[in-house]
Amino acid sequence: MNWLIYLLFIALSFGQLARISFLNQVININLHDVIIFSFILFAFLRYRQRLYLFIIKEKLILLLIAIFSISLIISFWNFSLLQNSVGLLYLSRLVMYLLFFISLSYWRRHEKQSEHILKQGFYIFTSLIIFFGLIQYFVYSNLRNLYYLGWDPHQSRVFATFFDTTISGLIFSMVILILISLAIKTPKSLKKKLLIFGFVGVFALMMLTYSRITYLSSIIACLYYFRNKLKTSYLIISMIIFFGLIWLLPRPFGEGVKLERLFTISSRVEDIRSGLQVFSKSPIIGVGYNRIGYVKNQEKSIIPSHATFGFASSYIIILASTGMAGFLIFLKWLLDLFKRGDNVSQTLMILILVASLFDNVFLNSFILILFFLLYQSRVNLSRRLL
Repeated sequence: MNWLIYLLFIALSFGQLARISFLNQVININLHDVIIFSFILFAFLRYRQRLYLFIIKEKLILLLIAIFSISLIISFWNFSLLQNSVGLLYLSRLVMYLLFFISLSYWRRHEKQSEHILKQGFYIFTSLIIFFGLIQYFVYSNLRNLYYLGWDPHQSRVFATFFDTTISGLIFSMVILILISLAIKTPKSLKKKLLIFGFVGVFALMMLTYSRITYLSSIIACLYYFRNKLKTSYLIISMIIFFGLIWLLPRPFGEGVKLERLFTISSRVEDIRSGLQVFSKSPIIGVGYNRIGYVKNQEKSIIPSHATFGFASSYIIILASTGMAGFLIFLKWLLDLFKRGDNVSQTLMILILVASLFDNVFLNSFILILFFLLYQSRVNLSRRLL
């Protein structure tokens, strides 16, 4: 099982390059999905009834799965067989991710080398995303050749292997936070120098995403993390330096590098308004997970592209998909995770959840799985964190 964790970190670093799509990108299978399924299977074969008993204790996650399932089933007759099949496949994947989180938690508590494995896997992941990010920025400056598949060009920006500047930026920020926490605890040595070197590399890539959502969420997360560690004057100086670096960023050709751009703001506001309209159609139980594209477009005979299956906020997606019932359970689960996490875990959540106000970040598989791995790496085994 341990080698699957290493493979998972490697697969995540390859991003969209390790994906196979079907039906005009409506159905996507990632390499990390196969690895996660294998991990769960091996976990059940190894731990058997003990893992089963551990799973049934996780009431909030099971309740969340139940609400998602009910919202899909209850409006089954309003959609075609294909649309229901797509919704069921994506719900199954989400359930698999949640079961992976629980299985990972159990493995973390019963594998003596789990902390070392997660840390080494993180180092491998960090090295690979720095390598891929630099290669992409200097060699493959835009995605215009994939525009016909629904990807934004992202001219002269770092989108790495994830083909999205916000997702890439948030992943870089998550890595930066872990690197900072490790560097603080590491005495002066070659390892500390390597951590600082890695921080500089990832920070540069994060800045070159030109993602305002990433900048904003990173600032808020940084203020939370250092709230009791640095004097107010140091925080103010750090913010001034950060904004100064933003001002000094190169501004090559392309609308995406203009931080003052307004089009994306107005389009997100309109998209959120559209999401609330979908929510109003079924406010209690929602329209069903991953059916948003069909309700949103009101063209049920046409298979929409990947860009139409969500809204510009993870919260709006949950609200429209599962109604108030699912949304409240989802918030309760997040609150439970937040309370049980340490300062680093809480900061990771703030980083992701702030960004999720403006983009579908939390439900992105790369973000979600990386968060699960990093959250469990911070687990204090003397406490029950799920």
